Amino acid sequence: MGTNIDSRIAGRREANERRRSLIGRRWTDGLRRTIDQRAENIEVGSLRICDQQKKVFIDGEEKQLTPTEYELLRVLAENEGQVCSTEELALGVWHHKQSGGAAKVKQYVYLLRKKIEPDPHSPRWIRSIKGFGYALVVNT
Repeated sequence: MGTNIDSRIAGRREANERRRSLIGRRWTDGLRRTIDQRAENIEVGSLRICDQQKKVFIDGEEKQLTPTEYELLRVLAENEGQVCSTEELALGVWHHKQSGGAAKVKQYVYLLRKKIEPDPHSPRWIRSIKGFGYALVVNT
């Protein structure tokens, strides 16, 4: 009986260790990069993200973003051309699953579009892929 309890405790410790190591990862497995692999600068078309300075430039013009908007744009830029689900984006930005994550992602996509899109109602950069999520599209 004592060994059964000991094995359950050991199993829980292993599960907690795995969970802690996953929490240390920045993005989900479906997205390209982990925090250790983050590039200092990302350039996608005329979009440039300077990670050390936390600045974003579009066509050479600096855009003032909140930290959350910045992280959302960074996740999308690192996965340029790929569709990212709202769940993947929520994990990429807030680093954990949370209730209302999809609604929060939609809200921040809306706010981000207002700041970076020439016409937020007809987005050039951040495209909604109905039923799937969002993608950063450059060549259109």
